[in-house]
Amino acid sequence: MIRTTPFRPHALLTTHNSTFTIRHNYCLHAKTITKNIIIKRNNAMATQTLTNIQQSRQQLIQDLIECAFTCEQCAAACLNEENTMMFARCIELDRDCADICMLASRLVVRDSEITPEFLGVCESMCRTCAEECSKHNHDHCKACAEACLSCAEACRSVIGTDAT
Repeated sequence: MIRTTPFRPHALLTTHNSTFTIRHNYCLHAKTITKNIIIKRNNAMATQTLTNIQQSRQQLIQDLIECAFTCEQCAAACLNEENTMMFARCIELDRDCADICMLASRLVVRDSEITPEFLGVCESMCRTCAEECSKHNHDHCKACAEACLSCAEACRSVIGTDAT
């Protein structure tokens, strides 16, 4: 709680030097209170912004890891299909996408300076993988395409935030 001293107009009726001292002290006290309020407000806003950034980074990391695991599952399932040659490109892209997403998650965790550029690569890879997986009518490919598109959007949103 901020305590203020009341303004005493009767104290201004004293000698010139005392009047100046009282007015000066009152102004300094008012400035200090105002400054403290502004600092507290700015700290609260900074804390809220930091919390939002941490939450968005955490969500991005989760999206990247989920995409990587979904791509690995899709590649493994494609290898178990009857005609694996039909899924060759899908398997290759799944494995590449999984590796890129895992590396991207590690870069985000350590706040690497190349993270924004690498997230651009990750977004592109996820979109390419999603496009290929959407060509196949299997549940694992559909799940992979969905995870890849979600991850690509998460990467895009972070890249857009960092650019501003």
